Amino acid sequence: MIIDGKVYDLTSFISMHPGGPAMISQYCGKDGSTGYATKDKPNPQPHSARADALLPQFLIGNLAN
Repeated sequence: MIIDGKVYDLTSFISMHPGGPAMISQYCGKDGSTGYATKDKPNPQPHSARADALLPQFLIGNLAN
């Protein structure tokens, strides 16, 4: 998944996602920046500081231009 220009391999986290696997799997191989920023809710809600702290361990690299 791409989030803000960075590529993440969230494969090992999909089954542990608090919102369920479908919330992540819909963005596999795609840009999930908006979904991550809003949690796909009508009233956008940012992810928690805990979620932000977990992301770096799944970082593969930056998206090439």
